[in-house]
Formats: sequence, C-alpha cells, structure tokens
Amino acid sequence: MTHWPLRHLFLFACALLVGSPASVYAEQPGALEFSTLNEPVVTTLDQAPSDIALVTTAIVARMRTDGAPETTPVVFAPNMANRLHEKSFRYAGFFIDSITVSFIGPANGLEEGRRVYGTIQFADQLGRRAATAFGVEYVFDAGEIYVSDVSLDLAVPVDPDIRLYLLPTERASQMLSDASASHLDLMAFLAEHALDVNSMSGMCNCAIVATTFDRIPGDAHLYTSVSNAESGDKIVMGSHFLMDYDGWRVAVLEGQFDLTSSSDIRIDALYAAAPTQIDTPSTFTVARSFLAGEASQ
Repeated sequence: MTHWPLRHLFLFACALLVGSPASVYAEQPGALEFSTLNEPVVTTLDQAPSDIALVTTAIVARMRTDGAPETTPVVFAPNMANRLHEKSFRYAGFFIDSITVSFIGPANGLEEGRRVYGTIQFADQLGRRAATAFGVEYVFDAGEIYVSDVSLDLAVPVDPDIRLYLLPTERASQMLSDASASHLDLMAFLAEHALDVNSMSGMCNCAIVATTFDRIPGDAHLYTSVSNAESGDKIVMGSHFLMDYDGWRVAVLEGQFDLTSSSDIRIDALYAAAPTQIDTPSTFTVARSFLAGEASQ
C-alpha cells in the first residue's frame, strides 16, 4: 500500500471539510475527561494531528448517509455500520460546528495508533444543534488508517436552547394536521404564523408552543405550564400535545390567555434533564418564561 505523508493527509482532511466550519480542542494524553459543550474551543483544526481530522471526518461521512462512502485512507473494520448509523436519523443537512477532543492516547496493543475521545457539535441552517460524543481507536497500517473500534452517543448541553411561541388556536390545529411531519416543517410554520406577543392585548384563544433547538435524549422531558405569576398556582388549560422528532421536542398547550396589561398569567417552558441514576425522579426547571402583563405594557 502507498504511504501517505502527513502533509497530504491533512490537505485531504481540509478538502473534506470545505464548507463545514470546524475547530478542535486537543489535550495531551491523560485521564479521560469529557468537555461540556459550553466550554470554549481553544485551537483550530489545522493545529490538530491530521489523522484525527481524517478519522473524525470519515465518521461524520458515515453518519450522514445509509451507505458506506469511500473514506480513503481511513478504512473501517467490518460490521461498523450499526455503530455509525442511528435507527431513524441521519446528519444530512447538518454541518460540523466544532469538534472538541478531550483525550488522546495510544491504541491498545503493539501497533502504532491512537485512542481518541471527544464531541462533534453539529448545526443546521435553522440553528438547530445536535452533539455526538465519540470514542474511536485506530492503527496506522501501511498507508491506511484502520479503525478497529468506534462508539457514538448523544451528548446533551447543560442548558439546552428552548424557545416559546404563541399561535392562534386555529393555526395550531392547522400546524398539527398539516405541518407536523417533521420538525423542520413545524419550525417553518411557526416562523410564518407565530404571533408577536409584544404587540397583542386582550383575551387570546391561543396555543403555547415550546420547542428545543438542541437535540435531547429520550429520558429528558419538555412541558409547557401556565400559572399565576403572583401566587404560583397552576392554571388548568386545555389539551397538551407532546411530540418527539428524533430528539427535538415540541410541547403544545391550548387555552384562553389574558394578554392585557393587568394580566397575572405566567407561561413557562419546563425542562427536565435525563436522570443521572436509574429510578431517580425527573427534576423540572424553568427553561423559558413569558409574563403576559409585562409584554403588553
């Protein structure tokens, strides 16, 4: 096999990443420590070892499609597809926002290679984000980079991006029937029909729509809630719809809302992160709030 000089490997990685802004944080070998998503990325891709850029780029190429695209000089061990593909989601349409490398160490065994752990942060043109924690082991084999083991898992930010919208009830019904096939369809509908709450007053037959712009795991939760801003007492509203689009959550709550300047209604998006231990109850916190009386003043 032909030996690839490191300079050529790096140029190959750069060519693959054109149009996909990326940066890498590379620590010296040491104990495994995953960086959280809100930590700064301190170095750029061209300062990282070129083989790391090649391998992570090859992993992303596999994550984006059902097939097994050619990623020379990176070669995957047989039967890796089930580790690189999720059941129902592909990363087509998402670019690499950043790559955070939290551990670099030697490969197991006698052959020269690396073990690398880190997080790939994806984003799309809408601003939605998805992060994947990865662990990979590979060896250098006569010009090839042979990936012998890889593991991927959803990484979740400590403080996910959650947004609140208000729709007229009839528009909410239309959204649920005609624009709920995908999260993108739903977001496009909201962009066109959501109300400007700062210019509204009086009573509104509306639906609150809360949605995550970060992808969250199945055991995390998103709800909407309405309460009295003074007493904190919960106000019972109408139907509450919950939807999950491959980790992007949507909660819709219908009801009649007082949007006058004297209103004491408080609207909350409540988020509970995935429990850290089995059988631990979920703890909800207020991720986003809207005070109707303040908005109409």
